[in-house]
Amino acid sequence: MREPLILNVKGVELAFGLDWLPLVGADPMRLARERVRQHGATHSVMSGAAGAAVGLAWLGSSRIRQSPPCSGAQVFALLHPGGTVATVLDLGVHGWCTLAAHEGAILARADKVYADRSLADGVLNDIRQAYPSVHVLGGVDATEPGPSLTSLAAATVQTVAQRARLMRAPRVWWRRPVIWTALSLSLAVLALQRVTVYSQAAEQAAGLPDLDGAWSQAQAAVLRGHRLHGEAGTRGLLGAFYTLPVSLAGWRLVQVSCATQAALWVCKAEYVRAGAIADNQGLLRAARSDWRLDFPTIDRAWAHWSSGLVSLALDQHTVPSPADHNKDWVSALQAIQNAFSKVHIEPSRALVIPAPLGADQQPLPQPTHLHRYSTRNVQLVGPLRSANLLIPLAEHIAWTKAVLSVDHTLTLGIAQNPLNLTLDGVLYEMEVPKDPRA
Repeated sequence: MREPLILNVKGVELAFGLDWLPLVGADPMRLARERVRQHGATHSVMSGAAGAAVGLAWLGSSRIRQSPPCSGAQVFALLHPGGTVATVLDLGVHGWCTLAAHEGAILARADKVYADRSLADGVLNDIRQAYPSVHVLGGVDATEPGPSLTSLAAATVQTVAQRARLMRAPRVWWRRPVIWTALSLSLAVLALQRVTVYSQAAEQAAGLPDLDGAWSQAQAAVLRGHRLHGEAGTRGLLGAFYTLPVSLAGWRLVQVSCATQAALWVCKAEYVRAGAIADNQGLLRAARSDWRLDFPTIDRAWAHWSSGLVSLALDQHTVPSPADHNKDWVSALQAIQNAFSKVHIEPSRALVIPAPLGADQQPLPQPTHLHRYSTRNVQLVGPLRSANLLIPLAEHIAWTKAVLSVDHTLTLGIAQNPLNLTLDGVLYEMEVPKDPRA
């Protein structure tokens, strides 16, 4: 909740360092208002043609009374409404800022100001891994120059400024000075009459635990242990199967299995001898350098290896609700269902958050407004070629296991396929209860 960096560039005020949150749901405007209220932001700005993200800003009291600035990141997004585009913007003596937009919406990790260029480049590399097709502006390998503060300011014409200007959050009654003055006078009178009652109440309140803080920390600790593979991680997993040799030095591949273990995919491929000339020495010479080979029988070989997986912690994502998944995600899955022999989705189950303990070592009651996370086990079985259809649907999925079976007696066809893949994973969901305090 840091106040953004506001620069005056040729008479145009540009703000950098907003917190950007994705909006997933049927009513982005309502979700944006909820995010502003939940985080106590003073200003906000929507990004994306359909309101795919909202930027939150916290301006000091002196800035609130002035004309609000424009978001520099939003100006950048408006100039690049299609595809995925990123750059590292030079802020002069103020450092560097990584800007990135996908289909005209600012990405959650973008719009951060860093004193060191290497830190900004590190964020840019993370964005490259998550979006392999990203078009990077500026830099050594770029084909197009990146924007400058001057070019962003020049682009902030009237139509752009209207869509990039920070909007002040509605002021609720308790923020109005007149109300506070009247309330203070009333409380002063009551305090003279009931000083004992208020003192006792204050002592009791001081002894109460911070429920919101304790539960937020407990939930964050659990969420960090759950990672989403998303589109980039799914591409990486499927790539491990596409690059695996089906025949090698007279040995034939019959099965591959990969499972997640910490931050790795741990895989095992089983090969069988396909002829009398095939032997262990030949397979050892032809094997990949990262393989560890075992020979459990005279005619079988196991190749073991591991590879890093691309993933993001669950607490870095805003995942859809079960109702939104039923409406949008399941409908998209139904559209490609015929490409698979089996599609199985289990009902939602709550993600258990162990209750934090109070001073008396007893579990604290869970706040009613705390986000509720849930999961659904998912299994899909079908030809390897059909798995590419799942990549756009994998944004909120963590794959747990993948098994590829190879049947050399079959030929490639519509009714049957020699390469069949079984994918097991977990779909994550989040419900935002209505805050009774709002």
